[in-house]
Amino acid sequence: MPVKKPATSGSRHGFTLIDLLILLAFIAILIVVALVASVRHVYSPRFRDNDQVRGIVQALTVFAGSNQDKYPLPSLLDRGGPEGLGQTVKSKSANEHASKDLSRHIYSILIYGGFLPAEMLVSPAEANGNIQVKNDYKFTKPETAADPTNALWDPAFRATGGDHGVGTETAADPTNNSYAHIPPFGQRAKKWSNTFSATEAVIGNRGPQYKLKSSSPDAAWVLTDPTETKAANNGTIAGGKASQTLYIHGSRYTWEGNIGYNDNHVTFETKPDPDETPFTFTSPTKRAKPDNLFVNENDADRTPASFFGDYATPGNDNTNNFLILYNTVVTSPTSETDIKLGTWMD
Repeated sequence: MPVKKPATSGSRHGFTLIDLLILLAFIAILIVVALVASVRHVYSPRFRDNDQVRGIVQALTVFAGSNQDKYPLPSLLDRGGPEGLGQTVKSKSANEHASKDLSRHIYSILIYGGFLPAEMLVSPAEANGNIQVKNDYKFTKPETAADPTNALWDPAFRATGGDHGVGTETAADPTNNSYAHIPPFGQRAKKWSNTFSATEAVIGNRGPQYKLKSSSPDAAWVLTDPTETKAANNGTIAGGKASQTLYIHGSRYTWEGNIGYNDNHVTFETKPDPDETPFTFTSPTKRAKPDNLFVNENDADRTPASFFGDYATPGNDNTNNFLILYNTVVTSPTSETDIKLGTWMD
């Protein structure tokens, strides 16, 4: 009589070798995808640019650590005369020496002192093909200085497209810098130091020119038309809607960029007036509004003041955030407040 097998509720078996291999292959694919995403994240222009802005802020901080918490100011370092600028300054007044406080000299001091390499000043996301690393930077006896032996920086470093008149270089030669900074003049001078403030923008990607959409005190910011920007700069810069800075990280009509603040943090901002940088305006009523990083706003009523500073004129010397690059500082030997910025680069 045949023996009956016990009934079972179903078949039971463990992982086969094929099942294990499939599982391992699936895990390997997930790891590869994660690694690729991580590499793209780390090496994308946006994030490499973020690292460079952070590096510049740290360079400023290290410099300030040995200079009474102040960031590089050529007029203080070179009070004796011509070493860095390449020309003799006859007046010994502090205001006259402010003519040395150009963007190119400020950045050149950091390079010359070994606080950062020249490569760090050109963004990996730069949209302007005429901005290139200065590979021939002179760390000893720069021949374009009036006194090469005692020079404190290489005057041939160029921070804006209009820098010229140093050696044989012209305005058409390559520029060596991508980043704007707060101008160290007037009421903003105190921000050109290690203040540890999380709302003080000190350096970052350049930006275009803006205007208020209407006369309303709460109007939105919009890009200027190229003709308007040219009129504000003697017909030499289109800016606004035609600005190349829109293509660094943003799009045709939208600016985005990395901004470094005075507490050493760097944020990728998606608009020129970040919500985390409010400023309290007083007219027509006291109110807090996001501060436009690229407009010299009147501290009272928020309207755009002179783009060139013009610090002797009431309403032009303000305290809100303002990042710019400039190649000329016009000063008066008789007035400490009579300072004007010259040609700028957006």
